[in-house]
Formats: sequence, structure tokens, C-alpha cells
Amino acid sequence: MKKLIIVAILVTCMLAMSCATITVPVAATGEPLGPLVGQASGRIWLYAFGTADAGIRAAAQNGGITTVTSVDMTTKLGILGLWMDFEVTVTGR
Repeated sequence: MKKLIIVAILVTCMLAMSCATITVPVAATGEPLGPLVGQASGRIWLYAFGTADAGIRAAAQNGGITTVTSVDMTTKLGILGLWMDFEVTVTGR
């Protein structure tokens, strides 16, 4: 029984530690942030299979942006690294 409790605690700790979200700036211009915001997202499974277009061009098109002034990217790691979610956010005019 003691071993089972130790294993359960270890598994719980591993699952809790494997989820992470980070947002980083990718690019910016000297222009003030534009009033428009566009986003695009995608998911990769097992570092091999991907869905959707999470690119800057797709985010700009989704927000109706023709001049991009800043780009941020958010990456979220799923449980045990089974998947990764990507989201690109652009601002502009």
C-alpha cells in the first residue's frame, strides 16, 4: 500500500509539472500598436502531426490587418508533452 501511495504522488507531480504556457514577443516595429488584433492557432500531436495554420499571415488575415506592428506567440505544452498548442497574435492596421 505504501508503494502505491508513493507511485500515485509521483504520477500526480509529473502530470502537474508537464503543463506549461509561455507567451513571447516575436517581432515589433517602431510604430504604435494598431487598433486591430488577429489570431491564428494550431496544435501538434506527439511532435509529428499538426493541424491548422498558426502563422503570422493567417493571423493578419483573420484580423483584417494589412500592416503588422507587433507579433506575439503563445505556446502551451500539454500533459506529458503529448501535444503542443500554438497561438500567434498580431496587432496592426
